[in-house]
Amino acid sequence: MLVARVTLLVHGLAAAAWFSLMPGGFAWGDARFWLNEALPVLAVAAVVLGLVALHRRGVGTGRTILAAVASVWLGVALCARVVFPVSGGWLAVLIAVVAAAVLVATRTARVVLVSLCIAGGAVGPWLERADDASTRPLDIAAPEGALPGSAVQVSCGALTLRLDPMLKFQSTSPDRGWSLFSRAADSPAGVLAISRDGGETGLEAFTTLDHDVYSHLNHFTRIDISGRHDLRVGFSATPGFITRVEPSDYPVGRPLRFAYLGAEGSLHVVEASSAEKGPFRELASGEMDGGTLELTLYDGEQAQCSIALDTFAAQAGLVLSPTAGWGVPVNAIELLRDGDEAAIIVSLAGTSIGRGWDTVGHRAGAYVNRLRVRRR
Repeated sequence: MLVARVTLLVHGLAAAAWFSLMPGGFAWGDARFWLNEALPVLAVAAVVLGLVALHRRGVGTGRTILAAVASVWLGVALCARVVFPVSGGWLAVLIAVVAAAVLVATRTARVVLVSLCIAGGAVGPWLERADDASTRPLDIAAPEGALPGSAVQVSCGALTLRLDPMLKFQSTSPDRGWSLFSRAADSPAGVLAISRDGGETGLEAFTTLDHDVYSHLNHFTRIDISGRHDLRVGFSATPGFITRVEPSDYPVGRPLRFAYLGAEGSLHVVEASSAEKGPFRELASGEMDGGTLELTLYDGEQAQCSIALDTFAAQAGLVLSPTAGWGVPVNAIELLRDGDEAAIIVSLAGTSIGRGWDTVGHRAGAYVNRLRVRRR
């Protein structure tokens, strides 16, 4: 039966593509190990067995296979419509209608098989739904006289910094789904207090979320750097280690360097294998000294200024990222360079590292971003 053979081949190729494109490096107890690694292998094995059975047994087996495939997709679509009412939308309805039509056309009487396949398909969307938000807002009220939040330009020796300390979301999902299927935007307003004392500039930004926000891309702090010649960065948690900010590519190519705060309380500086994707090679690690993380910016070997992130560690999400894999959490400090452009992007919880468009949450509450820039 040609239709059954083509259906199996398409699904086998799709399973192989899913295996190669989705992130790996998850423990066997993690749902994403089964979704991204085990399930595609099982699916390819099922395709091979199905093709063999078709060759030996003919039309009746072909109808059974089509009924099973349609039932799985019917379960996926029905569950997705419930779990992702916004981002699933009419696509889930369309898939459900097509799957139901194919199922009726097969005229199968295998109720147990159909029921099991529908139930199996329904598991997928539930497992793809983002976990509860893991960030930890400080819930401190903004001071009187704080102004509407905006980016601030600060001198850093031979460098010039444009600091944006406001919590901003670029790619969100209203129902914890993939941001790829949502055009939602969620831009909370915030306020900023600025202080200057000799050679130190202090920024204190306050942003309140009245509900949990799930996003793919966002930033807690963005630092755009100009005037640099040989930009390097040192971290207070890894004394003696200084890394160049090198160009990286996307979606594959030159690797990105970034740092993250692990669940055990240590800072890890790592380099991706290709672009921003794992496995990740550790360059340095060290214990955090108190709650403050200090970044020192260098032009070559000459320190220009330091930037103290006083509240990043206290509010960062520490759960594992669904897109990074390999033990990397949702928080990140990305070191970016593209030609003459350089930036440091700090996220409390995001999925810019790794593969996919999964979203992760910022818990409702008041976030405080306290930065101190000091010339060296």
